[in-house]
Amino acid sequence: MTTPRKGALVICGSTAWDFIGRGKRDASQEYPGPHVFGPMKTVNVAAAFTHCTAAHSVVVDDEGNAYTFGRNERGQLGDDAQKSRNDPHKVVIAEAKGDKFIKAAVGRGHTILLTESGKLFGAGDNRNQQIGNANRKDHTQFTVVADFRGRKVVDVACGGEFTLAVTVEGQVWSFGSPQYGQLGHGTNEETIAKANRITYEPQLPRQIMRLKDCKIVSVAAGTNHCLALDDTGGIYTWGMGGFGRLGLGHATDTMFPTEVPGFKDRNNSVTTIACGPACSMVIDGKDAVYLWGKWKNSGDGGDGQPWLRPRLFDGLMGWKIEGISLGGSALFAFSGTTTISWGQACQNGELGYGENKPRSSTVTAEVGALKGINTFGVACGAGHTLLIVDRENPNFSKLPVSTVPPSWVVKKGPETALSANRRRRMTFYFATVATQRFTYRVRD
Repeated sequence: MTTPRKGALVICGSTAWDFIGRGKRDASQEYPGPHVFGPMKTVNVAAAFTHCTAAHSVVVDDEGNAYTFGRNERGQLGDDAQKSRNDPHKVVIAEAKGDKFIKAAVGRGHTILLTESGKLFGAGDNRNQQIGNANRKDHTQFTVVADFRGRKVVDVACGGEFTLAVTVEGQVWSFGSPQYGQLGHGTNEETIAKANRITYEPQLPRQIMRLKDCKIVSVAAGTNHCLALDDTGGIYTWGMGGFGRLGLGHATDTMFPTEVPGFKDRNNSVTTIACGPACSMVIDGKDAVYLWGKWKNSGDGGDGQPWLRPRLFDGLMGWKIEGISLGGSALFAFSGTTTISWGQACQNGELGYGENKPRSSTVTAEVGALKGINTFGVACGAGHTLLIVDRENPNFSKLPVSTVPPSWVVKKGPETALSANRRRRMTFYFATVATQRFTYRVRD
């Protein structure tokens, strides 16, 4: 999501970063309607990045500076701390001096930055080696992904606990958690550890050989599945298959990249790809949008009736869609001066409909406050949405400005048994969209 124009960062949803996705809410830190993000109201924004599992974000300005803000318990903001913050941290990396940041990718607890020269830097959770470092500890400062020295990277994407990188030659590399085959090497690296506990051996960067004969130009990742777009408009998918999120007509995990049929062979090659927790979406060469997987909780497209193959999404017919993004619950698209959102089970105002308006919707609806304002890009996260809009549009001045508190007064959640367990390095994973099964895992 990039633009050379004078973009302003707009936010809707929650800024209570430590509450998002954890059964807590703070209405005083929610923006159910679009607000100019106060801490960056004067910054010309070129790109914004977050992820469907993430409560933190990265913003890149028009001079190539990168800023991080949001949840930070794993050090994913790279500010040498582990405390959530609303005031964006300007990233400074000695090894990137004189280089510009052009892209970023965000996972549940990790962050990857990409420079103009093709270098990768990672920070945050590295327990599954998702920032490409053999040291399986949190990294609170950005460190170079050493395996890519001498290789120029042009695109990057993060899943919940893994990372994909594309080199200038169009080759794809993956690293991190292999649990559902999302690294694309044909295995989930399952082993039996002490006390007959199943573990999945984390992996350092490694080329996905099944794609070596393709020239990949773009990658996207959901919680545990992936999409790759080649230079002919074909798309390949792999990883967790539950709810049909791979678009292959079944709901089983797929360990190798597999082409999704029905696109380039039908003369409607794909131009844009996006992944959500359990769904995928693409724009084709005719500006039509296709969607598949589970994108709501009930009904057609929900738990019992997921879309196992790509379907032309009639909720966006009539618009020439330019960009898309899929968050934890929210789905967004934009077309010129029209911004559209929908999503079931949204709770924090991330759809942007406004005060005293529905928080959730199973049908597409325009974001009224942005009507008439050009949207240049959108990034949907967990409980929040970031948009880049035209600050030179006459209607821009009508948007309110957020008054998020500074970092030192970001509210913390009350002490709970679960948070205490986290401090003892125990994590519970429940049957959710992301996993579809109950597992109990103790981190080493």
